[in-house]
Amino acid sequence: MSIVKLLAAGAEFNELVSKIGKSSSAVQADIHQAACSAFNHAFTHGDNRGIKQLMNAVEPSKGIRRLAIAHWFNHFSDGKIVLSQEKEVNADTGFKDWKINHDRFQGWDKCDVHTNLAEVLDEAMATSFADLVPEKAHTTLILKKFLKSLSRSATNRKMFDGTRIPQVSGEVNEVASMLVGIVEKYMAERDSAKPSIDVVNAIKDAQVGVPALLKAA
Repeated sequence: MSIVKLLAAGAEFNELVSKIGKSSSAVQADIHQAACSAFNHAFTHGDNRGIKQLMNAVEPSKGIRRLAIAHWFNHFSDGKIVLSQEKEVNADTGFKDWKINHDRFQGWDKCDVHTNLAEVLDEAMATSFADLVPEKAHTTLILKKFLKSLSRSATNRKMFDGTRIPQVSGEVNEVASMLVGIVEKYMAERDSAKPSIDVVNAIKDAQVGVPALLKAA
């Protein structure tokens, strides 16, 4: 059990809070500088080890938004840098190492040069990972937002930046379209004060037209 020294309101507490404010800003600035440097080095020399080194360095800290940093690299590399973690834990560190998808970025010996590096680097320098992906507050999912999310999934035919990888699979497009109809009917009956449909049974009935993969699940 960890013992935390509790501070009373006053000079010692104020000093601690001031220290946190300065150090947190400094850490975020350091991460951004390291990210920009690793990004530039990767596309100048084809050596992406600095990116993985940075990601592994921030991995132990639960307070740092690691996925936002990974998204930053993917966004400004036009999809060439796709970061993910190894399946197995590194026995030496106790954490899963980060890796780069070599189908998109070939590594130090086969430089996948960014065609507009100078322009993109300027944009990357001006936008930190924290600014690119703002932290979201905790909000309760309500039916209206759920329907909006389903509608996006039903109609999304986009690919990830710089790839032919679909953001949403065809099966999800199809199933989401069916669920949109069910939810819209439920909301219409609810708003008109008619007896609402049994949503659970409606979804089960709709599975008649769902691909076999979904049925098996």
